Amino acid sequence: MVSNQTMKMALLLLACGFMATGVIGADQLLYQRAKATTLPPGCPPRSSVLLRSMHEHPRNDKDPHNTIEAIQDFHATHLIWSYDTNPDFIRRVKALGLKFQNAMSHTIKPAHGFTKEQVLERACLKLDGEYVVAPWKRKWTPPTVQGCANSPKFRELQLNLVLTAVKNGADFFQRDEPRGNVFSPQWGGCFCKHCMDGFTDYLKRKFKAKQLAAMGVVNITTFNYADHLRKKNAPVGDAFGRWNRGPLKKHFIDFQQESMVKFHQWWRGELNRRVGRYIP
Repeated sequence: MVSNQTMKMALLLLACGFMATGVIGADQLLYQRAKATTLPPGCPPRSSVLLRSMHEHPRNDKDPHNTIEAIQDFHATHLIWSYDTNPDFIRRVKALGLKFQNAMSHTIKPAHGFTKEQVLERACLKLDGEYVVAPWKRKWTPPTVQGCANSPKFRELQLNLVLTAVKNGADFFQRDEPRGNVFSPQWGGCFCKHCMDGFTDYLKRKFKAKQLAAMGVVNITTFNYADHLRKKNAPVGDAFGRWNRGPLKKHFIDFQQESMVKFHQWWRGELNRRVGRYIP
């Protein structure tokens, strides 16, 4: 139990903090300074109790946690940031009156069941042709691979995942790692065919011949950034993230950011169009 003295001290410190930051003026109370705001579509009401469970628990006989019990104990109204698309689990969550938020990440997971060749068709690739794995995921067995937003097959995978989640009962989405391809140059990617063709087109759109020549691009029609880097003995993997010779790398990162914006616009638009309504 908290003593009355402790509670009074906590309230005093809280009030001092508000006054010090200008939240409460000398002649105004907090409610007098509050301004009404409009919540974005699909945003949980302010009265919501959000519970995060990345996967359903218990996951095995030794798992001490239980998602359904936690929902009931905390009187949750929304289960959020869940990578689970199991229709039975989503049904049981929604039977308790909750909204269900499915989480998406810019990755290719072992659970997708692809062969090594199929992973390479969907992944961000390093200069040596191997797939990119984020540093904190390299100890995972097997690893979770960084997907490529410019790969048609990865785009198809991502769209099918969100369509399946909505079919199974998901009400809205959490997009994890939204920068996607923008991260990849730090770890040596992405140099897949789709990115190389896309980057060449990007340079054509953005720069004139003299500007390209100043950056070492003699013939933009046949230019391939990966080949260009190999001729310069550019390092592979994480070392490429620290390698910065010439202006092309900055433009390559800008291209990847443009790619991600287009990717998010595409999958969001396709999801809403195919489902026939707006999905937050």
